Amino acid sequence: MNNKVIKDVLSKLKLNSVNIRILKTPKMEDGVLYSTDLDDYFVVDTNNKDINGYIDVSIFNKTLNFENSLIVLNDVKNDYPLLGTEDKEVKSIINSSIFNEDITDFIDFVSKEEKQNLILKNVLFDSNNKIIAATDGTKLFYKKNNNIEYSFVLTTNTIRILSSILKDERLVSVNLYDNKIEFTGNGWLLISNIQDVTTYPDLMKVIPTEGNEVKFNTKQLQILNSAIDCLLPFTDEYKRIIFEKNELRVCNIYGNHYVKTKIPFEFSSDYPIMINVEKMKTVLSKFEKTGCSIRFPLNAISRERKTGLVFEYKNQLGLITPYIILEEYKEEREFKLIENKNSRNNTFSKLNKFIKS
Repeated sequence: MNNKVIKDVLSKLKLNSVNIRILKTPKMEDGVLYSTDLDDYFVVDTNNKDINGYIDVSIFNKTLNFENSLIVLNDVKNDYPLLGTEDKEVKSIINSSIFNEDITDFIDFVSKEEKQNLILKNVLFDSNNKIIAATDGTKLFYKKNNNIEYSFVLTTNTIRILSSILKDERLVSVNLYDNKIEFTGNGWLLISNIQDVTTYPDLMKVIPTEGNEVKFNTKQLQILNSAIDCLLPFTDEYKRIIFEKNELRVCNIYGNHYVKTKIPFEFSSDYPIMINVEKMKTVLSKFEKTGCSIRFPLNAISRERKTGLVFEYKNQLGLITPYIILEEYKEEREFKLIENKNSRNNTFSKLNKFIKS
């Protein structure tokens, strides 16, 4: 494996967050490098058979040379931990082809909240519905993959590490244990802790299946995204924008901002709707090269009854919640019109002039 790839992997392992000193310095034994943060365990044959000792990662990052990065640890009281799969029975052999596509797409959708359900910080590989999916409880994204034969979850850090490796290396096999998953290639090994997949919520139950469906091409999505960028700086902490036919409005009573912009097509259900547009932009980014259909469920007719806005194209789907239908919304206040030129630079140039005025 290329030393630059090894450097990238070591940078993604959370070595500085562990309290055991020996784990902060990867171990080299007969040219084989062992490194772990207790969540992910990375092993690689560096083909330097005569090198033994511990590696100072900060020196290796600068030199990309293992021999020059060796240090002596005289006061180490702990042995380097074992891999954790010794004498363990393989539960399932995973089809490695499911990792041929870029799975980093899902990282934007996992939970970032410290107090939220830990399982939502993982990406789901679901054999029942044949999908790879992630959700934080307010936005969701999945892709169909018919090669998923067993269900499991991966942390985002495992995905980042694996993606770094697979840019330069080929995945040979994937073994699933009760609480670990093992990725093997030519001369390298990655073992990661996994949680109980049965605790992951049933995503299909939260996806609305009925409602008005409108198709938007890539150009329309680009215009829509640009219009959101126009208004986003004026929104309050909830980042909500009201959509009514071909108008987008911000009604920020706290910042005293009442602004709107227009798009050359209608985007809405039969009623005005209100959406968190930061979440919306995250979902839109997954469809910017393909376009998508957007489904507007009509069963949410008040603030008390909220549902989700569905984005779909072929084998992938996105969801934003809450999507609030403002059945009795009427706005008599005068809104300042901001022209949307569908150009980020031109838009923000006009925006700066508006703010200064």
